[in-house]
Amino acid sequence: MSGGHQLWRGIWVLGLAAWLAPALAQHWVPAGVPSWMIFPKVCYSDTLNDALYIGGRQFFNLGGVSYHPLYRYQNGRWDTLGLFGHSIETAIVYHDTLIVGGHFPTVYNDTIGRIACFVNGIWEPYGAFSSGVISRFRIINGELYAIGIFDNADGQFCNGLAKRVGGHWEPVGTLPAFNGDGSAWFQDAVWYQGRLVVTGNFTSADHTINDIMAYDGTSWQPVCQCLTGGFDGGGALAVYQGDLYLGGRYYFGPGNVGQGLMRWDGDQWYAVGQPGGGLQLYNYSDQYPPTVSQFIVRDGLLFVGGGYNYADHLTATGMATWDGSTWCSVGGTPDIAISCFDFFHDTLFIGCGANADGQLVNGVARFIGSSYQEECATTGISESETDVGLQVLSPRPGTIVLSGLSDGEHVLRVYDAQGRLVLRKQANSITGRTGEIEILGHQGPLRETLMGLYIIQVDELQRAKYIPAQ
Repeated sequence: MSGGHQLWRGIWVLGLAAWLAPALAQHWVPAGVPSWMIFPKVCYSDTLNDALYIGGRQFFNLGGVSYHPLYRYQNGRWDTLGLFGHSIETAIVYHDTLIVGGHFPTVYNDTIGRIACFVNGIWEPYGAFSSGVISRFRIINGELYAIGIFDNADGQFCNGLAKRVGGHWEPVGTLPAFNGDGSAWFQDAVWYQGRLVVTGNFTSADHTINDIMAYDGTSWQPVCQCLTGGFDGGGALAVYQGDLYLGGRYYFGPGNVGQGLMRWDGDQWYAVGQPGGGLQLYNYSDQYPPTVSQFIVRDGLLFVGGGYNYADHLTATGMATWDGSTWCSVGGTPDIAISCFDFFHDTLFIGCGANADGQLVNGVARFIGSSYQEECATTGISESETDVGLQVLSPRPGTIVLSGLSDGEHVLRVYDAQGRLVLRKQANSITGRTGEIEILGHQGPLRETLMGLYIIQVDELQRAKYIPAQ
């Protein structure tokens, strides 16, 4: 082959490699867990002891006995911290102690059921729970909550929700009577607007509560008349940018403005993303609901993990980030779904199927991509959608007045030209006009000079352009 032909062949190969690079970019590699850990339920970063714990429903055989291992990653190596007689569903560090919960009746050969703590290298009981499962732990306002499906904790009737008080477990108020066999299956809990909010799969006997409710310290009340249907239910909760996010497995339907994911501002539910977008298992199809199993708020982003393939029609297999206005894909192709995730030493670890990015990872992978926002959806806020009835006035720099509104309370959101949410607050209108709303300065959330075009949105119904005076 002549030198000229070799040169052109080399250029062609380099060009082909560059063209294929985005498609072949690797985002996930094996985390190196010692055994098969398909869809683990525990991915927990322990910052106190500088360790990462992985555990779940997979087991291995040891001397003719099946054990479910809890692995620890510490100082660059994996070891086995415990062997459990059934599944491990959750882990947390509380008062400097590692606590795990699940469905296990034993820890190795010791009879320690449903909940155990690791103290001085030994697993010990951390209370007495009846048959059932502890699905999740939460620390809320400094107190530890156990969440799942169980009748009793430390001899008291708790029906799936218990709080650690002193050295024992207690029920949380008087729960309502539930339909069916009278049991509730709780999945998660958060503190929102002065109340404890819990979700799961349950219906009160009087049918006023479905799958989500709140406790104000005196009584339990419904949050919404939503999540109806035999296969629907809440799976995860998070508070992000002042809104409550509810993930789970549910369809669009009466009361459900989203599929698998919705957000609530304390008064109303909204879809997360563009109408018809949000999360989907199959693109442009609402026949099969996605599943959201976990949230993490980090670096100003809401990380959403679960079983889905699209976020606002972007390919996003099992995980995407939301910044309050726009979905972004994390990248890569974990197998089927993401069952748990956490950050350890600023690296994202996930529980998934057997493979990720086409290679065997044994159910646990770590992220090696360059960004958690690889590709982002186009904003749903556009100039053409502005409402001529809404007017934005600026009586003085750093403040606005809105006119053309109905009287009463409204939710104001401000988006920049890239569709990012930069401000959210309440606004009160009297005789069709608000008072001055300070958005810049010591009373406003924005600390930097406003420049360029902004979109003012009120109640997600009215929109207007706003260009700050320079």
